[in-house]
This record gives sequence, structure tokens and C-alpha cells, in this order.
Amino acid sequence: MKKLKSYQQFIYLGLIIIAIGLAFTLNPKESVSSMSTVFVVLGGLIFLIGISKKRAENGEKGNKE
Repeated sequence: MKKLKSYQQFIYLGLIIIAIGLAFTLNPKESVSSMSTVFVVLGGLIFLIGISKKRAENGEKGNKE
């Protein structure tokens, strides 16, 4: 099994955390609604970090060529 690149790890982790936040959102209990918002925002932030790492890596490859 091949190892994921750093930016791929961040993107996948962000998606997983967003999915957990959405699962909490669909929970009928009101006690976890604020926690679900935190998970969605945190997952989005981690996802954006992964995207920015990918752009930086692709920018470095473009400058070398």
C-alpha cells in the first residue's frame, strides 16, 4: 500500500471530521448541535490547509521545470 502525500492526509482527515460533524448535526438531541458546528468548521479548516499544501507543492514543481 502506498503512502499518502502530506496534503492528501490533510484533505482526507478534513473530510472525515466534516462527516462526523454532519452526523452530529443529524442527531435529534440538541446537546450536540454546538459540537457539530465545531467539527464542521474544524474539518473545513483542515481541508483548506490540505488544499493550500497541494497548491504550494504544485507551485514548487512548476518553478523547477
